[in-house]
Amino acid sequence: MPGNELTLMYRWTGILGITATAVFLAKTLIPMPSFPHLLLCMSFGPLVIASTPGIARFLKRTRPSMLVDAGALFAIIAAAFHLAMVCVQSTTLIVMRERINAADEAAKAALRQILGGVFTVQLGLCFCWDLFIALATLLFCTVLWKRGTAAGILASVGALVAVAFLSMKLSTYPIPPAEAGLFDLGPGLGAWFMLFSIYILCNAGQGALPRPQPSAAPSD
Repeated sequence: MPGNELTLMYRWTGILGITATAVFLAKTLIPMPSFPHLLLCMSFGPLVIASTPGIARFLKRTRPSMLVDAGALFAIIAAAFHLAMVCVQSTTLIVMRERINAADEAAKAALRQILGGVFTVQLGLCFCWDLFIALATLLFCTVLWKRGTAAGILASVGALVAVAFLSMKLSTYPIPPAEAGLFDLGPGLGAWFMLFSIYILCNAGQGALPRPQPSAAPSD
């Protein structure tokens, strides 16, 4: 692929990554009406999937890496789990709330108990998203830290956040840390991906995987 096309790909990757993390932080931190919130939640997973091939190509621009390939696969799986979680959560709430509102007083208590039980399904899907995105971050960081001082600092911070994030999730499983007396490091991981996307955008012109040079002809 010509260098100018790769530069354009990396720029779009950075823009998609910034957009995805902005959507994630907005849906997590900013109160908003239910319908715009649902649209943001549903758009996040596809945005992550769209940006991942470019992230992998950017990290492999000097040499191939199976760690990057695995990280990209984990990121795509994570995004699919996030979209599944959003769809299960929103569908359950919409359908059950309609049934609760239409039920008589005797049936409402039973329906609320059913809602509480069914709603735990999203906790498993949420954990799958958390697990795969944390592993993807760690795998990306193992390659990123070799790319200079700025990249090394960014990779070190990302690895620390990912390890802390995953450790907290495992320690309170299946209850989210924020509901178990701790706090949610998800926005911290999102902020790191924002910085990583900005880094990609700022370094979009660094070029492609070097092509092998033809061997010199033997001299007489």
